[in-house]
Amino acid sequence: MTGKVEVTFDPKSNSVEGHTKKCHLNFKGEQIWETGSCHDNTTRIADALNKADYRFTLIIEDKPHSVEGHTALINIKRDGKTYLENHSTHDNMRGLRDAVNKALENDN
Repeated sequence: MTGKVEVTFDPKSNSVEGHTKKCHLNFKGEQIWETGSCHDNTTRIADALNKADYRFTLIIEDKPHSVEGHTALINIKRDGKTYLENHSTHDNMRGLRDAVNKALENDN
């Protein structure tokens, strides 16, 4: 594999969204991160991340409904190719970025 997956965030004005999902991130089959809440459209993040690097799998599961704010836009790129651009999300998904970076740094 060439290049490193890049997960970046840009600020956005706050919007209020309903959430009925939670997710956790696996790298090579091992869970490396989880969040208590995400949106149905997190499937777009899961698909983009897996296409950028097949070793990552974002598992999305049902949870009780909650309402939370989105204050960030997430982007996923690799080798100059954009897999996801300006996807509205909440700030806790920065943990996903940090988990991706840590997994890639520790991968031998």
